[in-house]
Amino acid sequence: GSKTVDSELQSQIEQLRDTQRKYANVLRLAQSLSTHFYHVVQTQHALAESFSDLAHKSPELQEEFLYNSETQRNLGKNGDTLLGALNFFVSCLNTLCNKTVEDTLLTVKLYENARLEFDAYRSDMEEMIQSTRGDAASSKLEEAKRNFSSHKEKYEKLRSDVIVKMKFLEENKVCDSLHIYNNIRSDMIVKMKFLEENKVYDSLNIYNNIRSDVIVKMKFLEENK
Repeated sequence: GSKTVDSELQSQIEQLRDTQRKYANVLRLAQSLSTHFYHVVQTQHALAESFSDLAHKSPELQEEFLYNSETQRNLGKNGDTLLGALNFFVSCLNTLCNKTVEDTLLTVKLYENARLEFDAYRSDMEEMIQSTRGDAASSKLEEAKRNFSSHKEKYEKLRSDVIVKMKFLEENKVCDSLHIYNNIRSDMIVKMKFLEENKVYDSLNIYNNIRSDVIVKMKFLEENK
């Protein structure tokens, strides 16, 4: 028998499967970013403590060390906020990819199985119509028609379920993604603004000053040992 084909719906299903693969890749990268950024933030907190400790042990460089300590402490606080937004993004993406989309694809699988059964019972019924002879054959034909009708109803219901779920998924996927991306974007802007206002990159000058001071002291020790 012929195969039931719904080209438009099948195209949407393939697109959904492709989208899930791409979202899964984004999820993997976002999880990796979250892990690496967590260690960056922890390092910033540790640097803040180390600079603070050095400030107390090196009075001549106390101002520079305190400046670096405060800068790293603020960077860590802003980093914690950004990390929270990133983890929220990972959580939402995980739900979308591994629960919401997966639930829709499970319905798709049921729909595809129902379509195969529908085609099989339709084929049986069509063959029986062509070969019906006598009361016994007529009884089998009626049974075939009932089976066909039952599986046609099941197929059409699951087809409708797939269409509804895919429409709902598409509408909410766009809204949720925009909301999440906007939150992360806002946190990134705040962090970059902080970096600019505090001129963190000028810390290189401070490190160079410390390096020069160390060289001078080591030269003095070498000359006077």
